[in-house]
Amino acid sequence: MPTKKERLSQGFAVFNCHINGAKKRADREFKAQFGQEAFEKYIAPLHEDGIMTVLHEPKDKLDAALRGAWVALCTAYVNEKIRYRLTADGPVPA
Repeated sequence: MPTKKERLSQGFAVFNCHINGAKKRADREFKAQFGQEAFEKYIAPLHEDGIMTVLHEPKDKLDAALRGAWVALCTAYVNEKIRYRLTADGPVPA
């Protein structure tokens, strides 16, 4: 198991999206970049059906691209050097 000092590949990072509040932060940034409608259609099902569904075959090229964007955001947030803790108001530096 990698330590918090080691960078996680996107294959591992997405399954550790609790680190640094990465899931909530990725959701927020995804919505800002691509909109609520794209989030509801392509990303929300990953949350509802379980994160393992990220491994399922994308429905189409747009699904693959948007899912990839969300995974990239998660990976970046998980691997940040600054650690965050979740509060009722969202992630804050620890």
